[in-house]
Amino acid sequence: FFDTMLGPLYSSGGVSLVQHGPVLVLCMDRGPNLINPEMNVLLNEVMSIVEHIPPPKALVCTAKGKFFSNGFEIARMHSACTEFWHFLARLLVLDCPTICAVNGHCFGAGFFFCLSL
Repeated sequence: FFDTMLGPLYSSGGVSLVQHGPVLVLCMDRGPNLINPEMNVLLNEVMSIVEHIPPPKALVCTAKGKFFSNGFEIARMHSACTEFWHFLARLLVLDCPTICAVNGHCFGAGFFFCLSL
């Protein structure tokens, strides 16, 4: 059932979205995966793709390396907060089951990401 990879739907800046049958896998590969303005843009671009795929579908969010997410980039937290909360709100109302496959350390805003799935 999941042997068939339908291909990458998105890959930019260390964030990718791949489809395996009805399962969509969002993978972050940006070192500590800090939540900053650039990460917000990438996550919201992926979310736009996921929202336009008709059901049935499921979304799995994971990461590569030692960190799922080390949370907000403190020096740029103020500029990243509003967009990140907007992304989390989009996750909460997504029209499919969502799963967080935490692969490593998960702190602060990264933990909020997990809780919203």
